[in-house]
Formats: sequence, structure tokens, C-alpha cells
Amino acid sequence: MKKAELWVMLFILGALGFNWPFVEIFSKGLAAYMFAFWFVFILMTAVASFRSS
Repeated sequence: MKKAELWVMLFILGALGFNWPFVEIFSKGLAAYMFAFWFVFILMTAVASFRSS
């Protein structure tokens, strides 16, 4: 996978993960969902940055 494709895929995944339908699905455990998704998103960004360099 090329660098640009990896970053675009990561951006789309982040935009979808913080989008209204997913947030509404997890409305009862919203704080846990946000912390878990944010943690996974940061890990994926770190892996992408190390892989692209």
C-alpha cells in the first residue's frame, strides 16, 4: 500500500468512526466508545507513520 493510500484510508476510517450513526449506536456507552476508538485510532496513526518512513 502506498503512503498516500494509507493516510487516506486512515482519514476515512477516522471520519466514519466519529460520525453520527456510530456515535448514536454506542450512545449508552459513549464515553467508553470514544476513548476506545481514539486509542485505536492513535495506534493506527503511529503504525502508519512508522510504516511510511
